[in-house]
Amino acid sequence: MDRALMEIHQDEVEIVSMRLFHELDNTGNIEFSGRFNPAGSAAGQSLQVKMNSFNMNGIAGTSLGYLVSGRMDSREIPGKTNTLSFSSSKPAGQLHVAFTSSSNSLPRLNNFSFLRKLSQLTDNPWFVDPLFHDGSTGILSRENGVVHISELILLSKTQLKITGDLSLDKNEVLTGTLNVGLPEATVTGGRNPALAKVFTDREDGFRWVTVKISGTGGRPVDNFTDLVQAVAGSDGEPAGTKDLFDTLTAPQGR
Repeated sequence: MDRALMEIHQDEVEIVSMRLFHELDNTGNIEFSGRFNPAGSAAGQSLQVKMNSFNMNGIAGTSLGYLVSGRMDSREIPGKTNTLSFSSSKPAGQLHVAFTSSSNSLPRLNNFSFLRKLSQLTDNPWFVDPLFHDGSTGILSRENGVVHISELILLSKTQLKITGDLSLDKNEVLTGTLNVGLPEATVTGGRNPALAKVFTDREDGFRWVTVKISGTGGRPVDNFTDLVQAVAGSDGEPAGTKDLFDTLTAPQGR
């Protein structure tokens, strides 16, 4: 804890401010404020939540906070609030917070196999460990050990855009869908014809493919290779001549 100020008002406790550091660093913080009635815990109550450069794994947990990493600020969404809600029936509470990446931190996407394969398709090592220079946004909910990130956007305008959602349950089972977008120029100007065959949908200057996510928090799985191989199969590649993925991911003109 960094600092706290509380006041007593008859049956209620007002938390004017309770600011907490991440357990492993004190660069950023998360702050709670609001009133609650300790004697009325059977009814649902809530505190307001604000984040300032708070490490993502402090709210998403170690696993999901590594897959989508960086420092985050809370953000306001019209008609919605960032809250920690709790009651006697749900003592662990429910956290709901909209976030945006902090100005002092570049968000990352880590440990997904489609990133490595995308690096092969584009012949660009940047995709193995992408830094999203134009930031990220999303909404995080956490309740009963289940963490869900919805409306996720990660953007590097000249390289890659990711949208979608991810969920991790209390048994570390990972599910979700990620929409992977490459700039139109990357697809049409690349030397690998597979890009145009895999990234077919067009929107907002990007070419898109939808990837299904499964596996665990420590070992995520996706179906990107299956999508590439399906394209290879539709081209009538003779079975057994060479690995279909290697065929499509080999850059042309070398």
